[in-house]
Amino acid sequence: MNEIILIFGGRSNLSKKLFSAIPNSIVISSSEVLSDLECISKYKDINIKIIFNLFYPASKLNKYTDPVEYIENSVVVLSKVLQQIKLHNLNVEKFIYTSSASVYGANSHCSENDNLMPLSLHAALKISSEKLVEGFCKEYGINYTIARLFNMYGGDDNFSVISKIIKSIKNNKDVCLINKGAAIRDFIHIDNVVNYYTQLLRYKKSGILNIASGEGISVKMIINYLKLNGDSVNIKYIEREEVSASIANVKRLQDSLKDNQNINILEFIQCRLK
Repeated sequence: MNEIILIFGGRSNLSKKLFSAIPNSIVISSSEVLSDLECISKYKDINIKIIFNLFYPASKLNKYTDPVEYIENSVVVLSKVLQQIKLHNLNVEKFIYTSSASVYGANSHCSENDNLMPLSLHAALKISSEKLVEGFCKEYGINYTIARLFNMYGGDDNFSVISKIIKSIKNNKDVCLINKGAAIRDFIHIDNVVNYYTQLLRYKKSGILNIASGEGISVKMIINYLKLNGDSVNIKYIEREEVSASIANVKRLQDSLKDNQNINILEFIQCRLK
């Protein structure tokens, strides 16, 4: 019997990278799922592994002009995929759900066993989706991984603060920094994420894993480093409530998957500016 990897999330930067890296993979968009309730029934006689990256676009997370679209792309599409798996008795061997570090809230050193503290609708819906995947997969004997992804950059990224800094320097335009860039974040390059996900497709233990570097750095530190190396950054400051620090505990990740040399974020930025 053949094997296929279904990657849900057509617009996702990560989905595009995974598609190019994983043989026998197919990308499926939210519109396909919402318009065709039978869109994955065609894979009934094939071993299936699923990577679910689909969620409401990051650029719209703080906008609530279309509540129906928000919920559809956050929870409804996931529930429809799970329903199809059940109705067609699909042979799903692995289900990877891409969650977010936002579920930890104001927790500076995030461990998979910590209590979750959602501070936004986005985070609350991520937790709901995690529970839905976990409960469904346990009920139907499907191996699963909840991948709590921290601050990813690289690839076709147009959203992260890292991409905005690079574009600001290249185009001599302002970059907006929240609270003077003081917040500390755990950044991980998309190639490292793809490496981990590729391993997770073969990982036999179900559960939750932080996907991160385990190292923290502030945007302010990045800006200062670039200035010392001769790169001028035009900055516009704005004040906004935010989590002051979010760094992953990656012990479980390191114990579970093979060593994955993290790409250095400062070297990456410098390389992109050459």
